[in-house]
Amino acid sequence: MTTCFVWSPVAGKDPADSLRTDAAEMLRTAEGDLILEFSSMCRIGSGELRALGGLADLAEQRGVKVRLRNVNASVYKTLILLKLARRFTFVS
Repeated sequence: MTTCFVWSPVAGKDPADSLRTDAAEMLRTAEGDLILEFSSMCRIGSGELRALGGLADLAEQRGVKVRLRNVNASVYKTLILLKLARRFTFVS
């Protein structure tokens, strides 16, 4: 049986730190998909981009799919420019 975990940023907590700790922990224990909820993120910084790169590496090692949900256009364009978009699946 596959399990689906959903991560979303917590108000008042640094999203990059949350991606490195909370989302990475979910990924380590996931047997199915990890969904990252981006609806509350209007822009993405270098810390979040590094954390996403680390998550993508970890997901490849574990054979887990990472899906990004509700990504806005500017974040999506940034991920494309930095060649991170191809490492994720996008869902709405």
